[in-house]
Amino acid sequence: MKIEYLQDRPESIAELADLHFAEWSYLNPGETLEGKAYYLRSNCGRHGVPSFVIAVEGTELTGPGMIGYRAVKLRGSLGSIPSMNGIRRSLCVT
Repeated sequence: MKIEYLQDRPESIAELADLHFAEWSYLNPGETLEGKAYYLRSNCGRHGVPSFVIAVEGTELTGPGMIGYRAVKLRGSLGSIPSMNGIRRSLCVT
């Protein structure tokens, strides 16, 4: 398994949007599949946060992940640090 930036595999955006929308759309009732694909496309670069990554085996997409911010308590006040949110292999297994 390799972890790659979604930016390097743009052909995976539609599949990832479909899988993510099917699993999580109930959390955002107004969201559309097209909106999810746009969000992924807009956040698949290498230099910003959030940034999406994917796990792949050969040409097969096996799971998504995201580099984002996590809220933490830093010296008594709330702050944020970059974090890697899990590769979810189970999302893509059929």
